[in-house]
Amino acid sequence: MEMKRLGRLWIGTCLVMAGLVVASQSIYGKDSKGGNVLAKVDKSVLTTEAFDKQFENMHMPQMKSVTPDMKKEMVERWIESELLFQEAKKKGLDKNEDVQQRMEDMKKQILIQSLMQDKMKELKVSNEEVEQYFNSHKQDFQVPEKVKLRHIQVATEDEAKELIKSLGEGAKFEDLAGEKSQDVRTKTRGGDLGYMDRNQCTRRFDASFATAVFSMETGGVSEPVKGKVGYHVIKLDDKQPAKEEEFSKVKDRVEKMAIREKQMNEYKTFIENLKKKAKIEKHLELLEEAKEATTENK
Repeated sequence: MEMKRLGRLWIGTCLVMAGLVVASQSIYGKDSKGGNVLAKVDKSVLTTEAFDKQFENMHMPQMKSVTPDMKKEMVERWIESELLFQEAKKKGLDKNEDVQQRMEDMKKQILIQSLMQDKMKELKVSNEEVEQYFNSHKQDFQVPEKVKLRHIQVATEDEAKELIKSLGEGAKFEDLAGEKSQDVRTKTRGGDLGYMDRNQCTRRFDASFATAVFSMETGGVSEPVKGKVGYHVIKLDDKQPAKEEEFSKVKDRVEKMAIREKQMNEYKTFIENLKKKAKIEKHLELLEEAKEATTENK
């Protein structure tokens, strides 16, 4: 978990760095009158205002964990980026046709993103719309069937059969799990796996384990089930049938999904209106000609 957190933090840091490089270009040539100078490379200036603004614009919770040392490191990275940027300009790479095309493509994407953000930022959904979305998408808000399980994992099928025999003679499942199970995570609690749905069973064990479990009756004990590692003897303690989520418990999630759907519909309508106003030509037959030419050249 710690590695994942650090990974997300590093990604966020890299994104801020990208923003700082752009920010530095927008204030290129300003002196300290334009803000408090945090760093300077020749005429290019990074102000504390530009630095802080990038953090505000990121809206990433993990960026709150950035330490002072990391901020210092980011300033060093900005200096390196600025040196490389200036060197690239000295070499005339900004005049390179391929580079200019890529810059133009990037500019186009930024403009499109800004347009859509501006178009979508005012979109809201009412409580009635949220409830309507929930009622028309109830299949997406189902709590799946769950089973409460215990298991004993052993190396061979013969060992599993011996366990089943002992259970038939009156041995307690929990005691046998503590004595015989190779699953060190569950043996100390009598083989208890808690409640699991079919997908959880499949992910933790495999499909054959899940199939065996969900065909059992409450209180039943399975025949030996071959798993990814060894064999399992499974006891089904309880079953919970599938049920609908309560609206109050999933309202926030429903609202996000309703807004997303409304945004998609708004996007489609917006595009259709733009198409009606524009003169558009398509010559898709050229794609087939290009395909045929490629085939002939092979």
